[in-house]
Amino acid sequence: MTVISDLVLAMPGGTVGAMIFMLFLVFLLGMFLDWTGIVLLSFPIMLPIVQQLGIDVLWFVVMVAVVLQTSFLTPPFGYALFYMKGVAPKGVEIIDLYKAVLPFVCPPATPSARHAPHGGRSAILAIVTLRAWLRRPKKIRYNISIFWRRGVFIMPTPALAVPLSDAGFTRHLALGDEIDVLPRIFEDDINIAVMRRRLSAALQQSVLAQCQTERAWQLAWLGQPGEDLRADLLKGLPAPEAAEALVEDVQLLAEAMAYLFDTDTVGIRLRLLDAAMCPRFHVDNLPVRLVTTYHGPGSEWLPEEAVNREGLGAPSAEKPEIVRDPGAIQRLVAGDLALLKGGGWEGNEHRALVHRSPALIEGQKRLLLTIDPA
Repeated sequence: MTVISDLVLAMPGGTVGAMIFMLFLVFLLGMFLDWTGIVLLSFPIMLPIVQQLGIDVLWFVVMVAVVLQTSFLTPPFGYALFYMKGVAPKGVEIIDLYKAVLPFVCPPATPSARHAPHGGRSAILAIVTLRAWLRRPKKIRYNISIFWRRGVFIMPTPALAVPLSDAGFTRHLALGDEIDVLPRIFEDDINIAVMRRRLSAALQQSVLAQCQTERAWQLAWLGQPGEDLRADLLKGLPAPEAAEALVEDVQLLAEAMAYLFDTDTVGIRLRLLDAAMCPRFHVDNLPVRLVTTYHGPGSEWLPEEAVNREGLGAPSAEKPEIVRDPGAIQRLVAGDLALLKGGGWEGNEHRALVHRSPALIEGQKRLLLTIDPA
């Protein structure tokens, strides 16, 4: 699954290129498989990629449904064509049906009442696209005092973790030991905000209990933080009897993200990794993401002065090296809470944080949590 994700995310064209590639695969599968088989095969792989790219899930599912309807009308195994052949009058050949469905496969640019199938299809896409646009993350200003009064994220002041190289080496970093450093991600010049914290003994024990598995695992969840999230985490974690502290921390962070970015829904991925997930330096196409490592090495990132952005994207022999200065590579440590600003943030399209997954030695594991406001 990781190989397929890396392949899709490396497609040229960014988010649009990845979307076209995934929908094209669905179109091809629709020629040979029933829709239930396609959903069972593709969704477990594609939906996490969609969430990682910051694409509205409902919009993507509607697009898949539209593509599947089209693929059922195309040879060599257009299911709808064979259904029509079975009820067609005598003398109607399958080639006649192939020709007859062409107007439905290639809808006109401007739908009209005479082209009801196209008008309905276009209307559905327009409505869902409008919904996704209206629900896009807003670039709001944030009052930290309100956050404290709500008590969403009250915790003891954390002790210092292993420090980053130099708190003053880049103007794009906001670094601190208090909760009020995280809302600085709303500042135009900041593309990474890091709050240092040390995990409590109870949380460390809970984390270690979830890492005692032979194989890597992952949990993906999308919804409104609350009791449903808590129940699903306890149900899905490998050691639920020791998961209380970890579940409480994940739920706390999810509620904080929902409040900070004024959204009812967040996307959560909790993964135990035994290999680097994204070993190449890259940028996220979504607006913002919270990243924290509970166990193992943390994410690595580059200050702006150490990045050659012409080298980003799919690897190529013609592209220059992304890293101008290998000595400038920074790494988060276990416990750090980091907000990473991506290319989907309004006004930050060409200044998204460049980061990658850390390399893991043989036998090493990493427990990673990412939260995206939806």
